[in-house]
Amino acid sequence: MKKTKKHSSSFARYWVALTILVIVAGGLIYGFRYYDKPTSTVNTKQTGGVDKLPTAQNNYQSGNGHSSSSSSSSQGGAIDQNGQTSTSTSTNSQGVSSTSNAITLQQPIANSTLISGDTISGTATVSSVDYRILDDANGQLAQGTLNVVNGSFSGILQFQIYSNSTTGQLDVYSYDANGAEINNISIPINF
Repeated sequence: MKKTKKHSSSFARYWVALTILVIVAGGLIYGFRYYDKPTSTVNTKQTGGVDKLPTAQNNYQSGNGHSSSSSSSSQGGAIDQNGQTSTSTSTNSQGVSSTSNAITLQQPIANSTLISGDTISGTATVSSVDYRILDDANGQLAQGTLNVVNGSFSGILQFQIYSNSTTGQLDVYSYDANGAEINNISIPINF
């Protein structure tokens, strides 16, 4: 009888140890899955970050009907100048304003030729403005957020132009508290 009880006790310890090991392994697997997930793409307000719009893909739709998809990390952005523009940079004093007049885009002007290194600037009554550069043939080339400092925003655009890029648009906007785009400005541009 002693042998059976000892064998039974070893067997119980074995199962307890195995159960603990399975629980610990399950916790580790869950932890790795939880912490190994990429950061959320909901925060689209970082310069050069990601957005919910198409990149150079076939799912681009011209005009206001942009389809949603994740964008690549190779996408362009801008160097935020925090509202400062160089004295040699001329601005369009009129600019284009959103219907709410919360944002006025002074640079670039509609139908101008846009290249990497050009300035985007204007005035706004919101704390930051978002922008995106869209190519009619390839999709989104760049996007990001610029700080509004003392009522002005500015940045130096950085993006790659594709060989078949000739026309597109620049969108400037802000977000409401629910994450919806508001104060939209859209101008045609050339490459």
